[in-house]
Amino acid sequence: LLLGPFGGAGRVYLVAAVLLGAGFIHLALAIGREDSARPAVRLFGYSIAYLALLLTAMVVDRIV
Repeated sequence: LLLGPFGGAGRVYLVAAVLLGAGFIHLALAIGREDSARPAVRLFGYSIAYLALLLTAMVVDRIV
């Protein structure tokens, strides 16, 4: 998130980081609400997609 305000990235990255981060926090909080391992597995899968999508947002931000 800090790349946006400090000039390292633009608005595309900032919007993607906020939205993806909100999804990450939502899934992380779900771990505390359930006793099964399913939310942790979902968070693990999301974290892999999160990194790929955030990197894609950085690339798109540089192109646009």
